[in-house]
Amino acid sequence: MALKDNKMLIEIITHTPLWVFGLLVLLVYLGWQQSRERVVNKYVIFLLPVGMVALSYFGMLSSFGPNFLPITLWLVSLLVTALIVVTCFTVHGVTYDSNQARYTIQGSWFPFGLMMAIFFTKYAVGVVSALSPDMVNNQIFIVLCSLLYGIFSGIFMARAYSIWHVSRNNVVGLT
Repeated sequence: MALKDNKMLIEIITHTPLWVFGLLVLLVYLGWQQSRERVVNKYVIFLLPVGMVALSYFGMLSSFGPNFLPITLWLVSLLVTALIVVTCFTVHGVTYDSNQARYTIQGSWFPFGLMMAIFFTKYAVGVVSALSPDMVNNQIFIVLCSLLYGIFSGIFMARAYSIWHVSRNNVVGLT
């Protein structure tokens, strides 16, 4: 049984387009950067989250098409998750320098985890779609994947908003 599983895994990996591995390397690098303390310009704080939301959205769209149900579930789960996270959780270790319009952000592996969650959700959906094309029409599969994509995106956007909010409140030294 294990030999059959290994052959399937090798087949999946060898049939994965090369650009997917390039994207994985890029995301690992960006995630590693997030794990280090860094200084970020105020005006670029949303670039990575917007990129990850786009990856999530286009992953959902490429799997299920421009249909009402997945798009609505994705958007609602993104908004509800973002609202809950912004309301209930605070990003720690952020300071804002208003003179230079930049943040100093303590390193965290959390964004890396979110990036990998979005990437591997998209990868798993792609594999399932290739191995069992009927699954992309299964309502439960569509609902679960759309919600997952939206939840991960909502957390990413809420985190960026929380960081940006430090400058709006002119708070220095949020711990």
